[in-house]
Amino acid sequence: LAAVGFALLIACVNVVNLLLTRSLAREREIAIRTALGAERGRLVRQLLTESVLLAGCGGLVGLAFAWLSVRGLKTLIRAELPSWVAIDLDWRVLLFTLGVSLLTGLIAGLAPALQASKPDLNDLLKEGAKGSQGGRQQLRKALVVAEVALAMVLLIGAGLLVQSFRRLQQTELGFNPNSLLTMRVALPWRKYGGEQGPEQQKQFFQQLLARLAGLPGVESAALTSNLPLSTERQEGKLTFTIEGQFADEQQRNPFANDLRVSPNYFSVMGIRLVAGRYLIDADNAQTDRVAVISQRFAERMFANQDPIGKRLKVGAVTSEAKWATIVGVVGNVKHEAIASDGGFDLYTSYQQVVDSSVYLLLRTRVPPHTLAAAATQAVWKGDPEQSTFNIVTMEERIADTVWQRRLAGTLFLVFAGLALLLAAIGIYGVMAYTVSQRTREIGIRMALGAQPNEVLRLVVGQGAKLVALGLGIGLIVALLGSRLIHSLLYGISSADPLVYVTVLAVLTAVALLACWLPARRATRVDPLRALRQE
Repeated sequence: LAAVGFALLIACVNVVNLLLTRSLAREREIAIRTALGAERGRLVRQLLTESVLLAGCGGLVGLAFAWLSVRGLKTLIRAELPSWVAIDLDWRVLLFTLGVSLLTGLIAGLAPALQASKPDLNDLLKEGAKGSQGGRQQLRKALVVAEVALAMVLLIGAGLLVQSFRRLQQTELGFNPNSLLTMRVALPWRKYGGEQGPEQQKQFFQQLLARLAGLPGVESAALTSNLPLSTERQEGKLTFTIEGQFADEQQRNPFANDLRVSPNYFSVMGIRLVAGRYLIDADNAQTDRVAVISQRFAERMFANQDPIGKRLKVGAVTSEAKWATIVGVVGNVKHEAIASDGGFDLYTSYQQVVDSSVYLLLRTRVPPHTLAAAATQAVWKGDPEQSTFNIVTMEERIADTVWQRRLAGTLFLVFAGLALLLAAIGIYGVMAYTVSQRTREIGIRMALGAQPNEVLRLVVGQGAKLVALGLGIGLIVALLGSRLIHSLLYGISSADPLVYVTVLAVLTAVALLACWLPARRATRVDPLRALRQE
């Protein structure tokens, strides 16, 4: 909303500048109307009507562009957004947009209309009179400063969000998401429950993993009770007790991510081993219970100690749960969100603690999506009535967790680009009009011996002063306003020097180019022709 508002303000500034210029060209006409008895209110209404009609036409054209843009926006950001995110146009959007367009035309046209409706008749009705431009010239300069400042703020906001999203994509996840197909299977209690339920569930998943691993194009298959960065995460937080802790110590323990996995889960996911060993096939219901913990878990709970061989159990000190011996430490994994800290994770073997609802993972040698149908068939071979859910790649799951940041960055970038273009047009328009008004002066200067380079420096210098003032104001506003998007930033400060320097350089280059083009035309003024124009 802020980005749209800033872009709209810059557009309004340009419209005001154009209407001021247009009113200067009509000063003599307005003076004649006034001399013939036209009231000031009548003149203001006429000028406002013209500006509102222009704004309405602009709004209609803008709606056409919006309709085309909406069709491509989902593809630009991501094909599957959450169901509650509706990117579409409806009648409320249409009415609001047209209303804003008309209101914009009314506000933008008000200042020029009031200025033009009080002409100096004695001066303007004289033949060859130019009218008084001092006040309007100052207003136009102030508007240029304003749009440079607004463009600066938008560009810095976009730069921060884009840089933040780039840092987010480069974050170490703790696993390798490439070439990984995921799917969910939940065994129904009516068929896989009762006393024999756990054993039936374990056999079903063991046979299923063997079939999946044997599919052409599959390197290996594994399962887990919870998947990193899944938007449909099951409840997996648990309390635990370290052997030797008292009750008051146990109550201060943090919650851990409870994950029941197949022994080859770590190799399929590409999770590195830090100490000890991974889970193995021999860790089953007939052996003592074992566990693998994350590095963060080990550092927090076993500081300056070797955690291998230590025992823990689920629940409080008084819990009757079985003790599990820690046999390994693995790297931290981003489970909750990419922007979160590394995982505080506890892994146990599904052969010792079985779960009826799991995620299956396939490490593939071919594009993962091509194996979706074959993976579903492998499930049906074990149970034709069994359903599979949410068959997507791990990369798609990760994309689902960052869509808000991508959306914010993309839209900010679009509006920042629009702001840069509008600011360049506005600066060029003011400088071009200034040059046209000073044609006779420039002709006299050149007739008296001024060199083209001197004229070029004169015109560009005047524009550069306005640009520098706008950049300074924009820099201060951006430093204060960037705190508002702090929650969307990751890995960078809201005052990141690289972003600020880059934006400053780009905007300065574009603004100076917009000043240079009219100045270059000024150096080509023919002195004799300029002196004869009156």
